[in-house]
Amino acid sequence: MTWQPWVTEVAIDGATGGRRGIGSSNHCMHGKDAVIEEILDWRPYDYVTDRTILATPAGPLRVLHTIELEPTSAGTTIHMRFAAPKAKREMPLMRQIGPAYAHALEAQASELTAQLDAELAAREHG
Repeated sequence: MTWQPWVTEVAIDGATGGRRGIGSSNHCMHGKDAVIEEILDWRPYDYVTDRTILATPAGPLRVLHTIELEPTSAGTTIHMRFAAPKAKREMPLMRQIGPAYAHALEAQASELTAQLDAELAAREHG
């Protein structure tokens, strides 16, 4: 929640020993609406693949995406890859919501970077 300012609450289901993993899901509250992220594949520190379910007036939109962390000599590059929706009825929804969804993900990058930079600085001086 600290790097996604529009999230008001997060509930986790299926976390074994309090840790997220394959089969667990995040229910991220955005005011009264929930975005559900089902973790499908996860290799910590390398990548995570999830199916995000967004509620829309025309029904749910399921977005499959992978976030990959690539080590570089200067730090880490974050790759975000999205699959086209499989259901035909979801294609128009994705065209409508896609640009705003992409903008929201890009906007959170600066918050995440600031949080990680602060954590690294604290570790170096702590």
